[in-house]
Amino acid sequence: MNGDPKPATSSPPSDDQVTMWNDLSRRKRVDAKEAGEELLRHLGVPAGDIVRLMQTAEFQRLLIRWAIEFPLNIKWYDAAILRQQRYYNWSRNLAIVIGAATIVGTTALILLKESVTVSQLAVLVAGIFGVLQIMTAGTDPKARLGGFRKARAELKESMFTFLDTWTDRTTDSQDAQGARPTPDFLTGLMQEIRNGRKVARAERDTYFGTYKSVAEILGSANAVLDTLKKRQTDLVGALKDAGAVETSRERAVSTRIQDLHNKLAEATAQKQALEDKLVRLTNSHVPQPQLAELQGKLEDAETERFRVQTLLDLTVKSDFAHSV
Repeated sequence: MNGDPKPATSSPPSDDQVTMWNDLSRRKRVDAKEAGEELLRHLGVPAGDIVRLMQTAEFQRLLIRWAIEFPLNIKWYDAAILRQQRYYNWSRNLAIVIGAATIVGTTALILLKESVTVSQLAVLVAGIFGVLQIMTAGTDPKARLGGFRKARAELKESMFTFLDTWTDRTTDSQDAQGARPTPDFLTGLMQEIRNGRKVARAERDTYFGTYKSVAEILGSANAVLDTLKKRQTDLVGALKDAGAVETSRERAVSTRIQDLHNKLAEATAQKQALEDKLVRLTNSHVPQPQLAELQGKLEDAETERFRVQTLLDLTVKSDFAHSV
């Protein structure tokens, strides 16, 4: 009939709604129900009584809440700990590798007395560690991992204590309508649910406390910039000192080379004078012992000239190699 109201039609759910209700991280009611039945089995409740108990809506709802707060949350923490441990290990190992490489490289350069290179490396290392510091400033993986582990341990301890306390004390089998949970067990179960929520709430507070504000991250960045400025100042000073040292070294080498040139000229002149004297005495027919003595002096002069020439060559080669 035309007067009949038209049936109401509902629009299809949006993608956001589908994603929310199909979120894989949500605790599933079916899994919680199975975990609740498993609790009753561990408490020593017979299989037939479990079926009857689970038909009671209020009792089933309490068991599902307990299962969500304990076994399903513990299962979630197991997976979260693995993910967070991988991230923590990666960041820690990266810091160890960079730190060890920096120490080894700096030590090697210090042993080589390359002051300028060490200062440049200090600037580079400060920049690398600064980037790592800013990357880790947003979150604290160690605190998160500790919060997950603490929550899981407290949930396990509370769950197994609950099992030990209420085993074989769960139901009243003397009830005329069949097995029913005792009032004390229901009170203990509700208290246990509150304890589980308290543990999860404390873990969430720890987790969200690891997030840093924009001001804190900018503070870390400013600290890094201050460190880089200090390293830059040290580098400029090192460059000036290195230039002064290099100038002083060049001056010392130049002076030594000039001294060796003078000594070589003196040794050459001494040798030439002895050779001329030997020729004159030989022509004058002086006694042989006097000639032998003069010949020995000539050989000593040649040895001295050769020694000075060798030192001069080595000094020039060393200066050339250093400049290259």
